[in-house]
Amino acid sequence: MKSKLELNLTKLGKAGAQLLVVSFLVLSACTKSVPTQQADPIPDPVTAKSNLEGERLFSSSMQNASMTSSDALPFSSGDNKRVRLEVTKDSLRVVETERDARYQGNKANDKLVLEIPVENFEIRCEKDKYGECTNKQANATDIPWDQMKNVKIKFAETKMAQLDFLPILVSQTYGEDCYEEVTSRLINSQIDADSMNWDVERTFKTKIQCVNELEVTADATVTAVYHYSMVKVDKVISKDYQTVSYPEGSSDEKTFGFFSTKKTKLAADNNKTETTAVQIMNRWNPNRTKIDYYLSDEFAKPENKMIKDLTYKTVNNLNEGLQQAGVNFTIDLHDPAGKNPGDIRNSMIVLVEDPINSGVIGYGPQTEDPVTGEIISARTVMFLGTIKQGVWATYEQIRREIKADADQASAAQKAAATPKYSLSAQMQNMVASQKAGGNTVGLTQFATQMNQLIAAGKPVIQTKSAKVAAAAKKAAAPVAPTVAVNLAQVKNTLKNYTSRTNPEFVGTDYLSRLRYLHQAKNCALVPAASAGYTGGISPHLKAQFSLDSKPWKELTDAEKQKVMDIILPETWITTLIHEMGHNLGLRHNFQASEDKANFLSIDELQAKGIDHAVPFSSVMDYGDDLKALPYLGKYDIAALKFGYLRQVEVKQADGSFAETTLPTSTLEQYQAAQKEAVLKDYGYCTDEHVGINAGCKRFDLGTSYTEITQNYIKDYENIYALRNFRNGRANMSLMDDLSYAGRIGGIFRELRVMMEVRERIKYKYHLADDADEWESVSFLKDLNQASLISGVFLAKVLLVPDQTCALALPAKPNEIVALVPLSAINKDAMSCFDMQLNSYIVVAETGKSINSKKDPESRNAYADQIDMRGIWADKLMASKYLFNRQIGVFTMDDTVDNFLNIPTLRAPIASTVEGLMMNSALDTLEFRFADGSKQSFEVNYDLFDSQKINEPIHPAIARRMGLAAGRSTQLQEVVGAKFATQMNDQTGEHDEDQGLSLAFLVKRYDPSSGVLDKSVKSMTVNGVRYVADQSNVIALNAMDGITVATVLSKLEPKKVAEIANARLKKEPMPATATADEKAAWNLPNESLLGYLDGSIKSVQFYTRLLNILPNSNTN
Repeated sequence: MKSKLELNLTKLGKAGAQLLVVSFLVLSACTKSVPTQQADPIPDPVTAKSNLEGERLFSSSMQNASMTSSDALPFSSGDNKRVRLEVTKDSLRVVETERDARYQGNKANDKLVLEIPVENFEIRCEKDKYGECTNKQANATDIPWDQMKNVKIKFAETKMAQLDFLPILVSQTYGEDCYEEVTSRLINSQIDADSMNWDVERTFKTKIQCVNELEVTADATVTAVYHYSMVKVDKVISKDYQTVSYPEGSSDEKTFGFFSTKKTKLAADNNKTETTAVQIMNRWNPNRTKIDYYLSDEFAKPENKMIKDLTYKTVNNLNEGLQQAGVNFTIDLHDPAGKNPGDIRNSMIVLVEDPINSGVIGYGPQTEDPVTGEIISARTVMFLGTIKQGVWATYEQIRREIKADADQASAAQKAAATPKYSLSAQMQNMVASQKAGGNTVGLTQFATQMNQLIAAGKPVIQTKSAKVAAAAKKAAAPVAPTVAVNLAQVKNTLKNYTSRTNPEFVGTDYLSRLRYLHQAKNCALVPAASAGYTGGISPHLKAQFSLDSKPWKELTDAEKQKVMDIILPETWITTLIHEMGHNLGLRHNFQASEDKANFLSIDELQAKGIDHAVPFSSVMDYGDDLKALPYLGKYDIAALKFGYLRQVEVKQADGSFAETTLPTSTLEQYQAAQKEAVLKDYGYCTDEHVGINAGCKRFDLGTSYTEITQNYIKDYENIYALRNFRNGRANMSLMDDLSYAGRIGGIFRELRVMMEVRERIKYKYHLADDADEWESVSFLKDLNQASLISGVFLAKVLLVPDQTCALALPAKPNEIVALVPLSAINKDAMSCFDMQLNSYIVVAETGKSINSKKDPESRNAYADQIDMRGIWADKLMASKYLFNRQIGVFTMDDTVDNFLNIPTLRAPIASTVEGLMMNSALDTLEFRFADGSKQSFEVNYDLFDSQKINEPIHPAIARRMGLAAGRSTQLQEVVGAKFATQMNDQTGEHDEDQGLSLAFLVKRYDPSSGVLDKSVKSMTVNGVRYVADQSNVIALNAMDGITVATVLSKLEPKKVAEIANARLKKEPMPATATADEKAAWNLPNESLLGYLDGSIKSVQFYTRLLNILPNSNTN
């Protein structure tokens, strides 16, 4: 009778209970039936080698992790593989075998996935000296290891052999080496004849060079649980599943977005060709009747009942869509049953209660068979703790929209009311004088010019200097127009978003692969900082709050909980149905917000109980949760029909559309055979199409490029109060300046892409800037308008004033007599209203602080902590995307236009930069008064003394942002250098821009340098010799300004005014005039008037300007 060993492994709890191995041994040689004494407990799980046979599906994933780690992404997964197990003397090898039979003979072609130390053994009865069994068991040591029937597996020492894409472990793969593994332990395992699952808890110590911020030193310790799952292939795949061909780059892939698996099979000649790559669709077996999903155990908690009920409601919504699409199966959701999310046999909705530091609110990864493409399980991970963190922003959004509704309702009444405040006569006269001199450029001026630019199609601002204006008029040489522009081709280039891909996302390099795994395959949804501030909110939701609702930070915990109970359902349902769409195989669709033709109609929305317009055709877009779809959209239904029924909608003779089952294996083959077939159009693009198209953007709203652009700008402005103020956050650090700049740069980059796409069409189709098509063809006009609006807005950012206080005398509190930057009065004050002045009172304020500040009343002692983030990075990012010739996208950087190469914008932007350099801002600004009212005044305001950027807290920030090291940096120093450098186009494509570049340069020499050319002008100031020729316009103006200011500063303003008035009356110079007065009489009268109205600045100003201009002296 043969011995039989049956080994079952019990699960380990987190308390670390030891594994129990239960052995049953029937010994044929034993003659005594005495009780058997068991061997010592084996600390590692044991299994029979026979359980390790057969091909398996392998998947690894991170499960729970320390919520304080921003690198931890709980429940994210890596690649799925088919593997076989090989037992050696010392290890269990998990091997991905070569699938091409032609090369299987070379075992080196097999790829080791991971390796686990093992101990081969076989338990036998211990024999006495007579060779008979005793009542003891022992490991047999007298037989070769490969004849032993069992192995003890040391799961805790699991080592990955391939590139590891799982969070934290990826740091080692990438070479950052940020984490040192301190310990690892097995916390759970399960082995049977069909599967093997185990969890290894690893504890890491963050290396000091990678520590960004810590509340306590313990935060540098990160613990994460990694799950490894292997199941025999024949136990999970369907025998009746049919693989669906989904060729890369085909119309199939460009029409409906599904996840896919790609592999390459070498041709007969062993070469890789365009046809050797095979791509198949990932989908569930359409022959199934149901898919069982389980809720994770966290849903069973009483406090999560509302979330559990919302989850069931969402699944019902999803099933309604599946039924509408005609899909054979539905989702059968079960209550918590102790299922493990890492086991690839389990499909689950996982609730994460921790607020994780990475900010993700949802995942939707799936486990698919890499050979057939069949999805065998999926998980939707919902991060409740993180979702709760965002409720305050949604609440404030609702408060703002309620207030905006009220403001709009009372706008007419306010317009009719008599203004409460006014400017003093002196201020009004100064404004009038400066306007008469034409020396103005400003902020609100640009806001009104957006529509003027669109309507007029020509420059509406003139530059201050005639010489700068002349350089600005030298627009780019016109592109020779084609004889007949093929508008269909142009439209396809513009609107066919899937015709090109972003190399940052689809490359074969490691970083591209990492982006795919994180953003696409794991479907990580992180709400955008600027998302969700456009469009309509449900009236029912608004009605639950009032105009006098308190700010979030003033609410009690009980009041906050009440608000969360109101808002969470709106966020939960739309996020969950999006992630479950991923579980069905659907990829993101970022064109759904433009696909107006497929939005649900008002009647269709009302039939589903939705009381507001929803500007999306799909749940697979990223959008504001308050305006997203809680049911599958029309695109989603059509995509599911395509993927699971192999049906598409084809236009019929009467103009209607009817479902047609594809008679071919691919849509592309069908279209090739049925050339006249017209499919119903659904807008679609996905992750790899973002960043290189005018549309196809994350978190955008709008059905035209103009609307999208306007909404981006609106979002940027509306979120300022949330983005740039602490608002009760535990952490708001100067160390985050670079990440803040990156977020703002991301917004501005999307605006720049509008111009880049315009540039692409301009050169590809030889469409001149003044071609009629830019106005006569609707889609080109839309793109052109979006480009103009983007350029104007970015220029506008440069002209935003620093926080500025409007002052009045106590005797006349309603008359503004002066505007003073807050930083000039009290650089630490958070608001103008925080100050008490001796001789003046503060009545209003305007602008945004350029530098970050800590509230003087803050109890936070850390030097890096702030309560208001300045907008200096916004201004630097605006200059980058206004002037840079390239933006870092290969397919867009083959031509090198910037916004100044659009003739309509050339003069306005050149005027903006000149006005910024010369501090000649005058415009209509909106002022905020202490009582909350607002009123606008036309004023001149400072754009120089107040535009000094404080030294960053870390030198690396200064280097990355182009700031001076070890000191503050004048904004004009950075902008002027950027402008001069970028306008000097080294490619030779824009030689006409050279004049604008030269206008912002100066040469600096030692005062003892030799004789200079008589055609240049030079001036020695503070030991530096400045030299400018006729092209260096700004420097010449500065030198002239020094000359004038030096003369007139020696006289009282009253005397300068007397001389100016006498000159206007053409009176002769008095014989009694002093030498200083004679010098003033010899100046042009425009100089005297400019000095009086402030157009001509001080000697110190012009000296500082000369000092910061880019130096063109290369000697």
